[in-house]
Amino acid sequence: AHCDRSTYLSTEAWQFGTTAYAIPGNEVCADCGSSEPPTWAAMVGEADAVLVCNECCGGHRALGVHLSAPLSLKMDRWSDEKRRRLLSSGNRAVNATLEAHAAAAQCKPSSEADVSAKHVFVRSKYERRAFAAEGDGQLLPSTPPGRRCAGGAPQQVHAGI
Repeated sequence: AHCDRSTYLSTEAWQFGTTAYAIPGNEVCADCGSSEPPTWAAMVGEADAVLVCNECCGGHRALGVHLSAPLSLKMDRWSDEKRRRLLSSGNRAVNATLEAHAAAAQCKPSSEADVSAKHVFVRSKYERRAFAAEGDGQLLPSTPPGRRCAGGAPQQVHAGI
C-alpha cells in the first residue's frame, strides 16, 4: 500500500506521498473512486492537481500535457511548484468544481467499470468540463448527441466476446 517506504524513489518522496494522502478525498481516485490508494497525480488546469488510479491515469495521459500532466507519487521527482499545487488543491476541492453538474454522479464510473468508460469520463470531465456547473452533463464519445446522463444510465458500447 501507500505506506510501504520501500516502494518509493526516496524517503522524501515517501514523506510527500504520506502528506498528499492525508488531504481529505485523496485516499481514493478522483475519477472512479477506487479505494486502492492512488499512485498517480495529474496536474490539471492552471493550478490544480488530483490523485488518480493507474487506470484513470491512462485517460489523463491521453489528454496531453496541456490539459493533464500525470506524475508518479512514488517514482517521479516533483518540483516545489507541483508539490504546492497538489497540497493546495486535492481531489475533494477539484471535484467540487469539475463534478458540480447534477449529471456527474450518474456519469462517474465505478472502480469496477471498463477502462474505456473511465477514459471517456476523464476526457469529458477535464477536456470538455462537461460536469462543471456550466457544463452540458454529457459524456463523449459514447453518449449520443443530446443524451444527458441525468436522463438515464450512460450508454456504453461493449465488444461481444
